[in-house]
Amino acid sequence: MLYARYAPYRLLFKEASGTSRGVLTYKDTYFIQLNDDTCPGRVGWGECALFRGLGSDDTHDYEAVLADACRRVSELPFDQFLSTLSDR
Repeated sequence: MLYARYAPYRLLFKEASGTSRGVLTYKDTYFIQLNDDTCPGRVGWGECALFRGLGSDDTHDYEAVLADACRRVSELPFDQFLSTLSDR
């Protein structure tokens, strides 16, 4: 069975970065870890990048949606989990 978890992380820029909506000095992101109990020791890592105020994915429930996706990974067979992604 697959298990997923995430952790929020703030990346601090070495230099400020200018955008059309101002200057950024950091970026909030989430690291994802995926484990399969049938393959102990094998770990997958990913990132769910988020640029606050710059994209359509910056919603008030972003972290709740991410938590729900991690929960569904653990509850559903993988092919069934993939089919649920189009629900969002």
